[in-house]
Amino acid sequence: MVAHSKIQPQRTFRWGKYVLARDSILPSLRTEKLPGHWCTIAELVARFPTQVVQQYVGSAHQLPEYRYYYSGIDEAYYGGFLPATTIPADYLLRIEGGRSFGRHCVIFGPEANGLTEFAYQKTTLSILQDVLPGGRLNPRYWKHALQSMLHQKRLTAVRRWPGTVAALNAPSSHNYFHWMAEILPRLVTLQKSGLTPDWYLVDAYTPFQLQTLEAFGVPLERIIQPYACMHLEAELLLVPSRNFPNSCREVAVELMQRLGTNPGNGASARIFINRRESRLPVNAVEFKRVLHRFGFEEHFLEDYSLPQQIELFTQAEAVVAMHGAGLTNLMFCKPGTFVLELMPAGRRQPCYPILSSLGGLRHHLVTGDRRGFHQDIYVPLEVVVRLLDDEMGKCLNRVAA
Repeated sequence: MVAHSKIQPQRTFRWGKYVLARDSILPSLRTEKLPGHWCTIAELVARFPTQVVQQYVGSAHQLPEYRYYYSGIDEAYYGGFLPATTIPADYLLRIEGGRSFGRHCVIFGPEANGLTEFAYQKTTLSILQDVLPGGRLNPRYWKHALQSMLHQKRLTAVRRWPGTVAALNAPSSHNYFHWMAEILPRLVTLQKSGLTPDWYLVDAYTPFQLQTLEAFGVPLERIIQPYACMHLEAELLLVPSRNFPNSCREVAVELMQRLGTNPGNGASARIFINRRESRLPVNAVEFKRVLHRFGFEEHFLEDYSLPQQIELFTQAEAVVAMHGAGLTNLMFCKPGTFVLELMPAGRRQPCYPILSSLGGLRHHLVTGDRRGFHQDIYVPLEVVVRLLDDEMGKCLNRVAA
C-alpha cells in the first residue's frame, strides 16, 4: 500500500444522519458547472479504452421465482410473488483520473463524463410521501422537493488525491439495511478483484459500520469520509458495481466467520423484534398477549451488539417483526425459518421478502392500517392468530420428526 502522509481527509462532523464539512456549508464561489453529458459504462470504455477498464468479477445468475404469503391490498407486492430475475455479473471499474462527488459518490470519468449507473439519485416524491412519518408534514419531504427543483447545478472545487481510491458509498449508506445489503457487497466485489486501494471512500461513523469494515480487513486510518459537496479526483478510481441482492448471503457467511459468532447449533427461539420510536403496534396489549401465547420473546435490537444480533437470528425458528432495518438480520437465519413481517399500509417496500428468498425462509407479509404521524400500525390480530396457529404447528411437527 502506498503511503501518502501529507494527504489527510478533511475533518467532518455528523448531525443525525447528515455528514458535513466546511465546504458543504460554505461552498467555494469558484465552482464547476455540472457536466452536461452522461453516458453508460460501455460508451465510456469505448471512448477511453486505455483510461477506463471494466473488470468482471463472477458471472450473471438467475434468482428463481419466490412465493410468499401476503395479506393486504397493495399491488406492489404482486400478490405474494417475486418473478424469476436475472442478476448481472458484478464488475469493478478502473478509471484513471476518475472523480467522485458528494456523499453518495456520483461518478465522473475522463473529461467529466458522468456515468448514468452512478448518477444522482433523484427522490420520487410520491413514494417519499408514503414512506416518511407524517408524509408532506415532514420537513424531510420539503427538503427533497427543493433538491428536485434545484438539483446540483454546480460542483465544488475539485480536490486531487494521489494514489488509488475505492468509491464504495451509495445513497442511504447510514441505514443498516443499505449498509449490509448494498455497501458491504460492493466491498466483497472489490476484494474479489484482487486489487487493494490506498484509500476507501466510505461511511465510517456508526459502530456497526466500523466493526464490519474492520472485520473485512479495511484499515480504518485509510478511510475517507464522504460528505455533501465533496469533490475528489483520484489518480486511479476503483468503482464496484451496485447489484442488489448480489453477495448478500456471502456477506452474511463472511461476517459470521470473521466476528466469531456461534450459529446456534440445534438451538431454537421464537423472537419478536419490536421498535421504540415509530411503526409501533397501536393494539400492543392484545398483540403482545397473542405473541406470548405462542411463546415469542420481545427484543429491541438497539440493546444488542452486532455479534449478539447475528446469534439471535441464527437461533430463531420463527421471527415476528415490525417492518424496519432490523429485518436485515434475516440474512443470518437458517433455511426454513418462519418470518412474519408487519408493515403499515402504503410503504411498498418488498426488500425483506427478497432477503428471505435468498436464504430459503418462509416469508409472510401482513399490512395493517396506518395510524398517526409515526406510521404506527393497527395489527390485524385475526390474520396473525391464523398464521401462527398454522405455522407454529408445523414447527412442532418438524421438532417431533
